[in-house]
Amino acid sequence: MSVELPLLGESASVEFANTLYGEFDFLADPETARSWVAEVAPGHIVPEGGLIELRNAVRRVFLAVSAGSALDLADVRLINQCAAAAPSVWQLTSGATAAQTRIGDRVLLATLAEDCVQVVASADVRPVRLCESDDCPLLFVRTHHRRRWCHNSCGHRARQAAYYRRTQA
Repeated sequence: MSVELPLLGESASVEFANTLYGEFDFLADPETARSWVAEVAPGHIVPEGGLIELRNAVRRVFLAVSAGSALDLADVRLINQCAAAAPSVWQLTSGATAAQTRIGDRVLLATLAEDCVQVVASADVRPVRLCESDDCPLLFVRTHHRRRWCHNSCGHRARQAAYYRRTQA
């Protein structure tokens, strides 16, 4: 079964938070989770556990940032633990250069958690936003102060609905 992933071209952690799309969980099914990882984080392996728990914590943190609320300490602790779960080491390459590489079976979790930390820490004025469309649960990074929707299609539907309300009144 092929499922269309709700990808917006955002950073990996924002796309990760968006894997919970209304009632549909794109990480609940192993095949869909592998498809998502292949699309957003090519070369990474889906870990045995912890992916959904981290996603939920990342999503709650982004929603708190969007609302200007305090972050839940349990979510912060989990994100920090995941970011530290895959150590990095310097390795010599065949070209006689050094490269820093993450190692272990938790590399995907560490990468996503670290990206979440960077998105939240670089927040100028709450850049992570929840789409203002009535029926859209997606998060996005607000790159322009007037941006209100995750995608043009959500904005188009909202403008159409507002026009309909005005003309029917």
